[in-house]
Amino acid sequence: QSLASAVLSAITGSGGDETKLQSSLFDTLGESEEGMSALFEIMQKSSDILSYVTENDLRNVAEMHGDVTVASNDASNNANALHEENLTRLRAQAYEAVGLATTLRTDFESTTTSSRRATHSVSRASDKAAEKAYKKALKQASSAFNEAKKAGALTESDVIYLQSNLPNNKGDAANEAMVLRNEEAFNMQMARGLAGMNTQQINDMKNHLLPSGTKEYTDMNKGLPKGTEREVKEGYEKVVIPAPILDKTKLPARINLDEVMGSDSDERHAFAGTTSLNPMQ
Repeated sequence: QSLASAVLSAITGSGGDETKLQSSLFDTLGESEEGMSALFEIMQKSSDILSYVTENDLRNVAEMHGDVTVASNDASNNANALHEENLTRLRAQAYEAVGLATTLRTDFESTTTSSRRATHSVSRASDKAAEKAYKKALKQASSAFNEAKKAGALTESDVIYLQSNLPNNKGDAANEAMVLRNEEAFNMQMARGLAGMNTQQINDMKNHLLPSGTKEYTDMNKGLPKGTEREVKEGYEKVVIPAPILDKTKLPARINLDEVMGSDSDERHAFAGTTSLNPMQ
């Protein structure tokens, strides 16, 4: 059956190219007199073989003649191929899951940190969604890593790399506590004003001051417009700022072209179809 399978594979792989088929059959059958005789006979019947013979047919014939070894070897090879394919899949899933969890952790930490230090009020309904997405990804990453490791899909270097990049709840809690302590110390220092700063800190503050007259939306007194919404997406953050509502009664009056240019002047004809312009125009 092995020889018959090799011949069938040569026929199906030739794609109708006789030169390619002849070369494949020569490699399979050899250059002996029997091999050359079989080659020419197969070449003449290659189209019929391709139309009527399948790998299953060859396997059935082998089993009918008691060639159980070949059939079992095929089954074993198929099982091994499936096993290797499964290991490759588990390894890829582990890397993908850990990468996603790491990305979501970075995004979540950046949004929560900026939210605590913000000097304006913005609706952050998406913060909880970001936290939920991160925790879900962390759980899936841990599960994928453990499954791949248990199945033997990971090498020693894979395990070291994934463990070093896999977020863990204990480490996250420690980092969170450290951030909170730093912020509390910063807020206490700011509450004391200049009296709580040393010379270096005062100089640093001066260097970071903006030019006189600079205005920012992050100003305590101004802030972002009411109704501003912030939504955390995968890999970016979307901030929707509503357009201001203008009082049309406070807009400058439009300029009547007939009054300025005269209704029959050459200049007026250049603006045919237009009755007025705003001051900027």
